[in-house]
Amino acid sequence: MTSRPLVEVEGVGRRFPIRPGLFGRAGAHVHAVQDVSFVLATGAVLGVVGESGSGKSTLGRLVLRLLPSSTGRIRFDGTDLTTAGPDSLRRFRRHAQMVFQDPYSSLNPRMRVGAALAEAMRVHGLANRATARDRVADLLESVGLKPDHRDRLPRAFSGGQRQRVAIARALAVEPRLIVADEPVSALDVSIQAEILNLLKGLQERLSLTMLFISHDLAVVELIADRVLVLYLGRVMELGPTAQVLRMPRHPYTRALIDAVPGRRRADGSRARPLAGEIPSPIAPPSGCVFRTRCPFAQPACAETVPPLTEVAPGHAKACLRDDLMLEDGRQAA
Repeated sequence: MTSRPLVEVEGVGRRFPIRPGLFGRAGAHVHAVQDVSFVLATGAVLGVVGESGSGKSTLGRLVLRLLPSSTGRIRFDGTDLTTAGPDSLRRFRRHAQMVFQDPYSSLNPRMRVGAALAEAMRVHGLANRATARDRVADLLESVGLKPDHRDRLPRAFSGGQRQRVAIARALAVEPRLIVADEPVSALDVSIQAEILNLLKGLQERLSLTMLFISHDLAVVELIADRVLVLYLGRVMELGPTAQVLRMPRHPYTRALIDAVPGRRRADGSRARPLAGEIPSPIAPPSGCVFRTRCPFAQPACAETVPPLTEVAPGHAKACLRDDLMLEDGRQAA
């Protein structure tokens, strides 16, 4: 795996207008994503985690330019996507694909699987009618399906099989980047493991670069090299997955780790669930957006937005407390 960046995200934000008279005055906005920055190397997997409403899916759509960003820049292999014209974006679409949480919604229910895969290839000039059939068979086999599955409609498959079809459709155009948005959260636990192993195997074999979105740190641990923790659209922590999980530097990361079912801390104590609900993005807390649920909050946290600061090589946190180190559930100076 090379360290050359494929995706560079710098200070990206996205705000949505609020309709006047509903929740606020005319001209008000909801900031779904604010000041997010990261670099994704070719062949690497970045996990994006956080509760519902944290901005994970919005970030994924911004990276794919399915949504335009309100602030910041996104570069793909050196090309600035935020200023790219239609031709550049069309070329980019060939190299970047998305796998959705609900595969049925991303497949045409009236189109047989083989036709859907072949259509994607032909649109991007990767196959013609004569060669598409063999390529479809190879794709289906690569995701654990049979070649004769090409003649079935999506409704004939189970949920896990449909997700395999959706993965095959994403791979049909030979992408370099995959954004996987909660690709296993709707599946049974046993099927989740199968799909995760499939994605990991394909990623390694094809040297795919992946942005893997999930609310579950236990899932991200199995597939991601690095992890980015989001809360109300802001980055709380960013670093190597093993390091973040072993020694989280932000209280919110600790809370997400505690939320893993059946998890106990190293001292034998039970994990403590995070109190309260995530605030509304319409009226987020001042200063640190996590302060209203943080057990370590101080008065200064209401006044200052903590910058993302490096605490170890490649590991950064957004917290005003320099002395906060959470290791195995314990606080250490």
